[in-house]
Amino acid sequence: MVKTMKAVRLEAVGGITLRDVDMPDIGADELLVRIEACGVCGTDRHLFHGEFPCTPPVTPGHEFSGLVEAIGKSVSGFAIGDRVTGDPNIACGRCARCHAGQVNLCSNLRAIGIHRDGAQIAAEIDLS
Repeated sequence: MVKTMKAVRLEAVGGITLRDVDMPDIGADELLVRIEACGVCGTDRHLFHGEFPCTPPVTPGHEFSGLVEAIGKSVSGFAIGDRVTGDPNIACGRCARCHAGQVNLCSNLRAIGIHRDGAQIAAEIDLS
């Protein structure tokens, strides 16, 4: 039986709903975090109004903190129950900027809460 959780979903421009979604499965190099706090910022407003590109449906929320609930087998340095926050930026690791150590300038930069599900009112988030 698949476990579910509640999450705010941006279903389309101007269309937000609270619904049940499947709990994320984590991979070997990922953490599952139980969300305790999530901010709503200007980015979320821009997504709602269609002013920033994203591909709905998506769970917004890139400013979050919570407790580590599950740890992938290749992850070290974390323990169940650790209090954490996440960097929402997902760098490709392959472009010239990433190779130069400038991951914040990645040519293919993606973000949690925009390009993949974030933490807004979601119970858990997959950090990879």
